[in-house]
Amino acid sequence: MLAVLYGVPVMGFALLWLCLAAALVVRAWRRGMRFAMTWWSFTFPVGTCVTGAGALAARTGLVAYDVLALALYALLVAAWAVAARCTARGLVSGALLAGPVPALPGPRSATARTR
Repeated sequence: MLAVLYGVPVMGFALLWLCLAAALVVRAWRRGMRFAMTWWSFTFPVGTCVTGAGALAARTGLVAYDVLALALYALLVAAWAVAARCTARGLVSGALLAGPVPALPGPRSATARTR
């Protein structure tokens, strides 16, 4: 009983954060964000939500949680596929293995004291 009383509101907050994170990622992608190895970190919270939805489905017997778990699992598999494809493409092109680009030099100091 306690697991359901705790799990239902936490799942609601998790889904709210999932929607917010998705909106922010879409906005960043449109503004020029490209793939980095940190994209793999998207899979862990989604996997946790899949586990939570599956546990709630087992405890409550509600079909809605079964559907939610299945939809989140499909999202998890899609996230794995995108991260794996982009990682493979970055490794083949060499972009992931390249060193960091040196920073541009800052503005020159106006006086000798600020050096």
